[in-house]
Amino acid sequence: MSPVQPEPARGPDVPEGTEHCHACTGLEAATPQAVDNRHGLPAVPYRAGDWAQFRASLHAGLSDSTLPALNALLTRDGGDFSLALIDAFACSADVLSFYTERIAQESWLATATERVSLQEMGKLIGHRLRPGVAAEVALAFSVETPPVPPAAMAPEPGVFVHGVPDAVNIPLGFKVQSLPGQDEKPQVFETVEPLQARAAWNAMRALPDADVAPRFGARSTWLAGTATQLRPGDVLLFVGPEFEADADSNRWDARVLTEVQADHGANRTRVAWDEPLGSVVPPMDTASQPTIHALRDRAAIFGHNAPDWSGMTDEYKAAYLHKAVGELTDEDLKEWPHFDIYAAEGEGTRVNRFVGAADASQLLRESVRLALLQQTRDGAMAVSRLVASGASLARSAAAVPVAGATAWALAAKEVPEALNTLAESLLQPTREIAVHTSNRLDALRGEVERHAGDIDRLLRG
Repeated sequence: MSPVQPEPARGPDVPEGTEHCHACTGLEAATPQAVDNRHGLPAVPYRAGDWAQFRASLHAGLSDSTLPALNALLTRDGGDFSLALIDAFACSADVLSFYTERIAQESWLATATERVSLQEMGKLIGHRLRPGVAAEVALAFSVETPPVPPAAMAPEPGVFVHGVPDAVNIPLGFKVQSLPGQDEKPQVFETVEPLQARAAWNAMRALPDADVAPRFGARSTWLAGTATQLRPGDVLLFVGPEFEADADSNRWDARVLTEVQADHGANRTRVAWDEPLGSVVPPMDTASQPTIHALRDRAAIFGHNAPDWSGMTDEYKAAYLHKAVGELTDEDLKEWPHFDIYAAEGEGTRVNRFVGAADASQLLRESVRLALLQQTRDGAMAVSRLVASGASLARSAAAVPVAGATAWALAAKEVPEALNTLAESLLQPTREIAVHTSNRLDALRGEVERHAGDIDRLLRG
């Protein structure tokens, strides 16, 4: 480490009033100016200086001690020839700096103003500008029908005009002028190819729109009319003869609309969705002749529009649950109470989508049926194990000495009957529970189906 050097002695202070005497003003060159531009500017300052700055720099050079040949030029009068020459050079440098800045502007896409600059910059990455395209319009020519002379007219020359052609050739570049409206100017168009016009073709009309059914992979389609009352978020169902012939067919699609655009001029409506029609995995084509149905009615499970439980205060949750704030558990803080669909056993399934009332009833019924079936299987396996134990006991009795054979034979005879009685006593409660539960679920499902309309209105309300 180098030793610390002592600070040099400080000179005397400059007397007050002599800090800025301007004796050295004008001795430094004012050009070239520093160029520092940030990104995103609409125009780039790129000038080395202007006329005043160049002139000031040249005047400062006259007092440069490194140029002794100029020591004799002491005048600064603008009328002097030498200073006039300096002024002319400053003007030339100003003009040159201006055009240098203009050239710099053409070096960036954001500041370029010349088409050739954009063209040359595009060539650097292999892009080629397309030529300008004129306005286009579709033209329909109508030709007057050739006159037909009356049948009783004498064929005298000069009485009727004869020789009107049936066809007219319209050359390339034939000019057609539009009829301007108010505050408009007429526009002139030229034909781009020669064509032939006939009076018989005046009755020809453009072909109407053809019906195009949506196919595999389609993301949009056109519907007839504009009074469809569809809006984004509605569901369209695409079904065809395949589903009508076989209800198990998968050749149908349901899609949620993302765009609905009415074309009143053509009396049609364009609808679009995100997911293409059909399926790749598993492979399944869409309907061959689909009929489109709009699913307008919507149903939601009770509580779907309830506010977020996590946004409620602990005081509100405690008052709702009739508890003190300190008695709230983690389960109390997660979700609204009883916002679950429970199976026969185990934890409930959290509702995270809309479920119809009939579907919820069917889900509960199926869960109870599977639970009872599992209990019945467990009971049957227990009975089977008892029967196997009885058979093993009977085989052991056969190996006992003859003296005790009679007693063992009686025991072996009574064991199967006792096992059957025990099995029957075990299975009977399970049967009664299953029959009773099934009957109750059938009654509940019947009530739900009979009042489905009222339930749906209640859920939507």
